Amino acid sequence: MEREEHLKFCKVCENKSFNPQKGIVCRLTGEMADFELECDNFLGDRNQVVSSSEVEVDNSSKSKLSDFLSLFIPANGYFITPIIVDICLLLFLVMALFGVHIIEPNTDSLINWGANFKPLTLDGQYWRLISNVFIHIGILHLVVNMYALLYIGLLLEPFIGRKNFIVSYIVTGLAASVASLWWYDSVISAGASGAIFGLYGVYIALITTNLLEKEFKMKALSSMLFFVAYNLLYGLKGGVDNAAHIGGLISGLVLGYSLYPSIAKPELKVKNSIINYAVIALVLGLVTFTVITTPNFYGKYENLMKSFVKYEEKAMSFYRLPQTSSRPQFLKSIREDGIPNWKNCNEVVMQAEEIEGLPDKLKATIPLLRKYCDFRIKSFELMAGALESGTNNSYLINSYNQKIDLIVRKLQGEPINDSLLVEPQKPAMTNGFPAGALYVVDGKPVDSIDDLFPENIASINVLDPESAMSIYGERGRKGAVLIQLNLNSQFVKPIKP
Repeated sequence: MEREEHLKFCKVCENKSFNPQKGIVCRLTGEMADFELECDNFLGDRNQVVSSSEVEVDNSSKSKLSDFLSLFIPANGYFITPIIVDICLLLFLVMALFGVHIIEPNTDSLINWGANFKPLTLDGQYWRLISNVFIHIGILHLVVNMYALLYIGLLLEPFIGRKNFIVSYIVTGLAASVASLWWYDSVISAGASGAIFGLYGVYIALITTNLLEKEFKMKALSSMLFFVAYNLLYGLKGGVDNAAHIGGLISGLVLGYSLYPSIAKPELKVKNSIINYAVIALVLGLVTFTVITTPNFYGKYENLMKSFVKYEEKAMSFYRLPQTSSRPQFLKSIREDGIPNWKNCNEVVMQAEEIEGLPDKLKATIPLLRKYCDFRIKSFELMAGALESGTNNSYLINSYNQKIDLIVRKLQGEPINDSLLVEPQKPAMTNGFPAGALYVVDGKPVDSIDDLFPENIASINVLDPESAMSIYGERGRKGAVLIQLNLNSQFVKPIKP
């Protein structure tokens, strides 16, 4: 008689017990349940019973898993655990072969391979709730999780069976993923630890019942509680998804207690099945409810920003026109692509402003983006006006562009004072330039440019007063006109002291 058939009988025998080291044992013999001939409760054909010593010799490599490689090979009583471990190892290897860093993978790689990320998961990519429990963030993360999974798998899978084990792993993994979504807004989560905490929860629930002998119960319980407490406390240091751990643990406790009747009285199959399925349905129902009701404001904001970038790229097509383009071509690009798409950007920002529950960090970007769009529109309108009428608006256009640059830098995290982001005012003009502005020719300040011929000028840039003063001090209080001459031109007219 095979070991698996022995276990089927033992599960309905009142003399069974559970030993954390040996698995199911017989109270009469103190050995692993193998139905020796002296078992008075055995109802099978005694002629087919294998002796205790034969069972030990035949199954020693499987029951004790003394050979390291056997940890990764499915066997009777230990079937699902090595499969899960092998899947995690294989996925990690494939990710590495495709260029994912094995020590510190970047966020894009993790997202591409199925990590749990709220903006994407709640945007219809629900498969991430389960895919993330099979991928890991670096080799150290993988090794630690696989060690914990092998340990609990050796103890728990022979106890509850392969079907209950895989269901527990999947259901608690889902619960862990959803708990992470509910708690965090923009954290990328991956790894089997949430599901592993779920399996530990199942085991803790079962060993607090009367399924184990008292002498083994306290030792096993203290070991499990130490593992859980240590890892939860370690998670407080940051960089660890404790929400997933807690979600997996709680769902595991619930599932564990629901499995107790089927292990204690397996003969009541119908009743036990109803209890098991009802609890699984309850957990999955809570998972579904949480997914449906959890707001995805960060995802909505990200989607709007993607639209913003697309409109911005279209608006900036003006700057990608060849320098040889005609004035009508430049004007057409501004009127048909530039200004309309900047207005579209402004509408996108207004939609982002209406998102409820947006974090303060994201809220702070909205006024800056509104001002960015407004300044872009006015800059493009000034350029269109200059092209249509031939007027020189370069100073004001440059002033808007300098303000735009400051806004971009502030959005990128630079500490730019808000007083520098005020709308530029049109100054009194002389010869198309700000009255009283400092003239700088080839890097040298000069009094005037009256003797400078237009054909000698290679380029002109205008600085607003704030920028000019930061470079030239008090002399630049009314702005500065930076003139670059052609290579063969000369104009040296120093400023008076």
